[in-house]
Amino acid sequence: MGVWGQTSAVIFNPSIILSGLLTLGGAFFTQKAFRKRRFSALIALSGLGALLVGFFPENTVLVSGVPVVHSIAALIAFIFGPVAAIASYRVTALPFKYFSVILGAGSLVALFLFLATFSSDFLGLGAGGTERMIVYPSFLWTICFGGYMMASAGQK
Repeated sequence: MGVWGQTSAVIFNPSIILSGLLTLGGAFFTQKAFRKRRFSALIALSGLGALLVGFFPENTVLVSGVPVVHSIAALIAFIFGPVAAIASYRVTALPFKYFSVILGAGSLVALFLFLATFSSDFLGLGAGGTERMIVYPSFLWTICFGGYMMASAGQK
């Protein structure tokens, strides 16, 4: 049975595709709100990575048993999501800017640990558990940043 045939994949793949599409839409509105092209591009790249992860599950485009497109897409999402959170320091106010940096840095530390322990048991969490330690802070920041933007819109 392929990855799409598994119960969790039937839920995960469409949800990560939707997440990527929504993040791309968020990048568009972030550009309209802040007029910071580089910052918006970081968000868009994160969304693109998520979108591609959903379209190319781990069992597709294998080269020597390695899911090449999936791995590259995941790395794009894993890098640009946290970097966008850190970069939001320049466009957000206190205390949210500090919260953003902490979440982004936490994701990058988890990514470093994931890559450093790639051939081991991933610090006892397994590959999926370690990936969650990378992604959850980025998802939390994305949700909070959306709330920050909505609150800021009411103050103008």
